[in-house]
Amino acid sequence: MSTPLLTPVFVYSDVKSEKISILTDNKGKSGVYKWTNQVNGKIYIGSSLDLSKRLRNYFNISYLTGFKDIMIIYRALLAHGFDNFTLEILEHCKPSELINREQYYIDLLKPEYNILKVAGSSLGVKRSLETVAKIRAGALARSEEALAKNIEHLKILNASQKHKDHLAKLNTSLEHIYKTAKPVWVINTDNGDKIEYRSLTQAAKFFKVHPETARRCIMGNKLLLNKYLITYK
Repeated sequence: MSTPLLTPVFVYSDVKSEKISILTDNKGKSGVYKWTNQVNGKIYIGSSLDLSKRLRNYFNISYLTGFKDIMIIYRALLAHGFDNFTLEILEHCKPSELINREQYYIDLLKPEYNILKVAGSSLGVKRSLETVAKIRAGALARSEEALAKNIEHLKILNASQKHKDHLAKLNTSLEHIYKTAKPVWVINTDNGDKIEYRSLTQAAKFFKVHPETARRCIMGNKLLLNKYLITYK
């Protein structure tokens, strides 16, 4: 919704259906734009040397999601949806006047969604976005490289007789543990609820205590955590 003090160049009330018009009307033009949340009245002021290119990013959900932690307006658009926003092109202007004009509207309208209240500061945010993108790309590349190395390592490892013998021994040990483990009852003394566990270790793990602590409770006939009675089945 436009304020009485403003006469926007364009007003787009149905942003999604007017996407093509938004990009076409502002192609190659520098200027200042305003997003208005129709739910709470909060606004965002932005500017760009090429409004069409800048506004195109807003229609990229992956882009908004990827940088929502940096830009409040992105979070708002994702949360409320384009249906609840109006986009206005406040004015087209010369590139040399862009920062001054953006500052004019920031001072006039005091936009709640602008993190920084100084025109041109968004350039720093854009650089931050680019930096984050590069870091993510680098991390992804490293992850893929690490994954490839791990797969190759596993191939070599699985082909090793020593590794096969180790797995066989480990499986035998686990089977022995399961066969020899003594089941236990854990009784809630407050309500009488009784739960069976496959072993003392399993019960201790559930209550986040050391197995030795649970064993001492059994041997000393004491309550675990001043509430649970543990007995062998």
